[in-house]
Amino acid sequence: MERNILRRDVSPDRQWHYRIAPERKAALTITFVEAGTGRKIACDSPEIANLLRRVAAEHGLAVQGAFITVSAEH
Repeated sequence: MERNILRRDVSPDRQWHYRIAPERKAALTITFVEAGTGRKIACDSPEIANLLRRVAAEHGLAVQGAFITVSAEH
């Protein structure tokens, strides 16, 4: 409960009921940075955000934001 993982409700008859708190999904800011120019391009792809969250979770981490360096195809 200290970290908002569990929610506790107390009924009128003083019984405690616990439930798992819904997962908080803060907006994830993803920015592509062009390697040659440094130009920044916002990425609004939920698929990429989900992929980054899953990879981070596999390593016990949480993603708050990401900058991904890209370059033009030649």
